[in-house]
Amino acid sequence: MSRARALLVLVLVAVPALFLGLGRRDLWNPTEPRYAGIAAEMLRDGHWLVPTYNGRIYDQKPALYFWFTAAGLRLGDDRESRLFGVRLPSALGGLLLACATFLLGRRLFDSGTGLLAGAMILTCWLSFWSGRFCHMDTLTAASLAFLLHGLLARAEGGSWLHLVEAGLALAVGLLLKGPGTLVFALLTFALTALHPARRGLWRRSGLVLVLPVGLVLAAAWFLPAARAAGPAWARGLLIDAGILHLVDPSNAAKHSPFYYLSVIWGVAAPWSLVLPGAVLGRVRAWRRGALDERERAGLAFILAWFGAILIVLHLGTTYRSRYLLPALPPLMLLVARSIRVDLDARDPAAALGRTGLGIGLSALLVAGLTMIFGGRLGHLFSAGILASFLDHLGRAEASILPLGLVTAFVALFGFYRLAANRTRSAAAALVAAIALGFAGWGLHGAPAMDRVHGDRELLAVLRESLPGRDLAAIESYGSRESTEGYFGFELGRPLICLSADRAELAARRDGAPMLLMLRERDLANLERGALDGWTRLGDHALGRHHLWLFCNDDAASRR
Repeated sequence: MSRARALLVLVLVAVPALFLGLGRRDLWNPTEPRYAGIAAEMLRDGHWLVPTYNGRIYDQKPALYFWFTAAGLRLGDDRESRLFGVRLPSALGGLLLACATFLLGRRLFDSGTGLLAGAMILTCWLSFWSGRFCHMDTLTAASLAFLLHGLLARAEGGSWLHLVEAGLALAVGLLLKGPGTLVFALLTFALTALHPARRGLWRRSGLVLVLPVGLVLAAAWFLPAARAAGPAWARGLLIDAGILHLVDPSNAAKHSPFYYLSVIWGVAAPWSLVLPGAVLGRVRAWRRGALDERERAGLAFILAWFGAILIVLHLGTTYRSRYLLPALPPLMLLVARSIRVDLDARDPAAALGRTGLGIGLSALLVAGLTMIFGGRLGHLFSAGILASFLDHLGRAEASILPLGLVTAFVALFGFYRLAANRTRSAAAALVAAIALGFAGWGLHGAPAMDRVHGDRELLAVLRESLPGRDLAAIESYGSRESTEGYFGFELGRPLICLSADRAELAARRDGAPMLLMLRERDLANLERGALDGWTRLGDHALGRHHLWLFCNDDAASRR
């Protein structure tokens, strides 16, 4: 298959997996409200050089991702278009990650392996979730993959355009999330160079030219921003949020040394179910001498890539499963190669592998449909909330039934082809079924979860009560990073955080008109009489909690 046709196939898989229903759900904690709020504030106040969050300078991430999300906000003024816009960079990052995986698989092995690996990337749990979430991880992982592809292509005789690709990818990675992209790439090449066939990789790749280009492009933003924001901001971004966040050996005791190995099975599902067989099959072929030099060099590269990410992540200060996103391409390339070579063989020795694939994907179908149409069931602790979710899901548009039937039909066809030893067509059908299932989640499952959480109803109440008033919250609720970003994005104004002190509440009572939000626990902890003179407007159910609304002006006269 040609490169253009393969990329078109990846786009067709990505549309249902990542883009359908992208703007139909609310902003979910912990990251989405903060990043969306920063982008909305950047667009509203014009703070393009140095991002701000609720009026404060933000020193945790560079500005590039917020430029992308702010641009996405220009797609439309209605709420669904704005939510689609702030997630669009992440969804495009997921598609770019799949495309880069295809290009690497094509160069390391063949086009079929690359295409299958790219399609698997799009139907992995972690890339699906990250691609539909407002954060920079998919774009960062894609920048690393394109950086490695550019360097590898140049080392194998590619043109100067591959150096341009690598330089731009490095700059984008640095401007998205700091030095992680560079560290991952350098360590990957260092480990790859241990293989005899790759010892000249450093010299042939042009890394000595790519490195200064990437650093100069990143400095073109960083130096003016540091001049505008001051040395404390620059130090916080480079040292605290950059180097120390990435590498801190003192953090090793905080988590099990096997943390990331233990969570890889979940984040790479469903294809992680095939991973043990893929590893054993490749090791067996290597030991039998059945691999040619190209195959061995390709396997050495993807193992070095995966190993470099594990090494760096285990030195980090924060352990989160989504940090494994850059490790998905080498894992999917390994699985895809196994399916292309081992499981597709027409001999009895491959029967065990095909049986294991069928069992694993059957388990996936049950677990996946539960996840897709059942929502985030881990958060539904009570029968009442579960019943509410199912009720909202049952009242979804009529398209939910035909979509479910088509998904089931495609999945059954995939299992039929698997039973007939047509592993490649079976994998294609199962990729399509998973992508359609993800579309079902985006179109129906996630919006039903919004109704359970109750945030949409709260926004309707606030929009009705807020005109002419400032919006405030008791500090224990308002100072949470997700709260400030959520209301800043949705209502287009900063959130004022008040302490629970009687004197401040009394002073605010006689000030400008204000709408005050506080949770039940805050209400119970306030001093007796602290809210004297404030008018209670009622309470609002927010998931399993309640949010109380007060105002400091006469609510009756406003009606």
